[in-house]
Amino acid sequence: MKTKLTLIIVLVVALISCEKEKEDPIPEVPENIIRTQVSPVLFNRIEQLFPSGVDLNNNLPSLYSDTIQKKIILTRDSKVFLTFVAEKALYQNTVGWYSYPASNPPKQASDVNIHVLFPNVSGKEEGGALLQGDMLQLGDSTTFKKGTVIGFFLIVNGWQNGFINYSGTTHYTDSQLNKDQRQYHVLFRDKNTGHIVLGFEDMEYGKSDNDFNDLLFVVSDNKDGFETISFDITKVPVL
Repeated sequence: MKTKLTLIIVLVVALISCEKEKEDPIPEVPENIIRTQVSPVLFNRIEQLFPSGVDLNNNLPSLYSDTIQKKIILTRDSKVFLTFVAEKALYQNTVGWYSYPASNPPKQASDVNIHVLFPNVSGKEEGGALLQGDMLQLGDSTTFKKGTVIGFFLIVNGWQNGFINYSGTTHYTDSQLNKDQRQYHVLFRDKNTGHIVLGFEDMEYGKSDNDFNDLLFVVSDNKDGFETISFDITKVPVL
């Protein structure tokens, strides 16, 4: 009887602990945010290139060509950083990253391990707490190997009252991983600053305005604002 009672108490305590852990909300803004400043020149250029409501398929069709580079591929061992520039989304989206060797690309979404960076990519007064220039390093102190592909993903309306809804529609920068295999991001190099810009469209085709300014970031190999030198940019379009 005593053994049974002890077992019951242990199970109850375990269940309570699990329930408490399950209910604890996650921080909306990560503690390891690096505060930086986005170049006004770059921001103004992005505003010109991504006007709200303008279909980018018609405005900048070159960003959808099969001949351009739409991925981040490392040409040397390097750290990688993602900097929040702007968002014009209706949803409270979640963004993160994944990686794989260029010689072994994933065939389906279940082949990649995803890592959340920004639980809620929404600025202040836009349903969130991010500031322009908020930067995060991928993998904290991780240095990725030469030949690594860095991918990014967006969970549509992933942030829900302190938790991430991982079952929501997810868009990957590897289009073959998307359920409709369509392209939901654009990647280009700014001609004035040399920065690599990543833009996302969060709504699915048929429902979207295709302006690709819902979320905008800079991807870099350093946190000091220097021009990136560790990415393969030979086929990344310059705008």
